[in-house]
This record gives sequence, structure tokens and C-alpha cells, in this order.
Amino acid sequence: MPRRALRICAVLLLWLMFGAVVNIFVASVASLARPDFDKLGSISIFGEDEWRGTVPNEWPRRPYMVFQRFAFGWESVCAYAHIPSTEPATSPGDHTLDVHSAGWPLRSLRGTYAYTWTYRGSAIAESRFLHLIELPKGYLWLSWPRYFPTSPIWPGFAIDTVFFGLLGWSAVRFPGTVRRWRRHRAGKCLKCGYDLAGLASADRATTCPECGTLSSPTL
Repeated sequence: MPRRALRICAVLLLWLMFGAVVNIFVASVASLARPDFDKLGSISIFGEDEWRGTVPNEWPRRPYMVFQRFAFGWESVCAYAHIPSTEPATSPGDHTLDVHSAGWPLRSLRGTYAYTWTYRGSAIAESRFLHLIELPKGYLWLSWPRYFPTSPIWPGFAIDTVFFGLLGWSAVRFPGTVRRWRRHRAGKCLKCGYDLAGLASADRATTCPECGTLSSPTL
């Protein structure tokens, strides 16, 4: 493979890695900075729905209620199902599956928190995290727990990675592009800024006497 192609591949890989790091950072900040659950004003209630993730086999096949909470770059879909009971019209508690997803502009990371809540004693009897890291209530300044999803969502993760990679590449390239454009308009060398007045030609390239760079008559 030619050296130029290898260089292009290396630069492309570097910017994709940069985009992936920024992508994960943005999703983490969105998860940490979201409002507390009691302050989230955007809550949608759906009817019966499918589980949004894998649940234990002993759980009911469908939840009876689904809540959706969302903030900038973050979303939680929480589904509830009654624990089966032998007594009619009663249940000792709820099975709950809370699916967290984060990322911007698209959701790129996902994780689930499954737990069983008992009405008697108002306590969590059983819980499990899948691709989710918990910062508990009381940690640092947190008055509510925060959860960081770690499982990629496709194609959201790839799209966000490319987006942030292009954004970073553009931010690095833009000042140089503007500088070369202004030097070209002023009749100067694109590389060192040497004044080519009297040397430049409208129909052929001009070699800069200062640095030896060949300046094209067109940018």
C-alpha cells in the first residue's frame, strides 16, 4: 500500500478514535447532568407494551404500564409488571425493567436495570444491572442515583462517532483553510505568507522565493 494511503488511513483512524471518545464523554455527561427523577417534567405514559430488554423467564410476558422519561441526550423507559399472586386482584409487588440510553445527536449507549419491588416493606427484593454502572444516591452531590450505560446502540454509536470525528477534523482544518484563502486573495504564499506581488502570474504557478512552495493561480 502506498505511503500516502497509509497516512490517510492512519489519520482517519485517529479521528474516528477521537470521535468515539467524545461520543462516550457526551453520553456520560448527559447521564450525569440530567435532572432528578422528581424534576423531570416530560413523562409519557403508554398502554401495554413489549419489554424493551431481556427479562427473567418467570416474569409476565407483557408489562401493564410503561413510563418514558427524557432529558437532553438521555432517555429512560421504565416498564412495570405485577408479581403473580394466588389471591385474586392482589399482587405482592412489581417487576420493573428500567432501560437507560444516552448520547447526542442520537442515542449511542444503552443499559438495563431490572429489579423486583415488594409493596410490603417498600423494598427492592432482587435487582440486577446489565451494561449499566450505578452512582448511588449520596455519592458526591447526588440526591438521586445516576446510571451510565455502556452497551453500544447501533447504528447510533457509529453515527455519533463519525459526527464528532468530522466536527473535530473541521475545527482543526477550518482556521488553516481560512488563512490560505486570505493569503491567496492577498497574492501571498499560501504556506509562509510571503508577498508574491510582481512574481505571481494569472496563468501559471509561482514558486515562493522564501520557502520554495509552488503557489497555484487558483486556490
